[in-house]
Amino acid sequence: MEPPAAKEAPPLQPAAEEDAMLSATAAMAKEASVAFQGCRYADCAAVLTRLLDKKEGDLKVHL
Repeated sequence: MEPPAAKEAPPLQPAAEEDAMLSATAAMAKEASVAFQGCRYADCAAVLTRLLDKKEGDLKVHL
């Protein structure tokens, strides 16, 4: 008799993956906003660059 297989978390559904990505994107946007408002422009630019790299094909991110 074989032991029962360990339960694995089900793979994320496309909607769940999209929600997670939006949440991460929103957090990065907020981080950039706080840095900009605090006159930490280099930090803001760094966060925006990371956001651009993460969402490369998203037209909302490109100018």
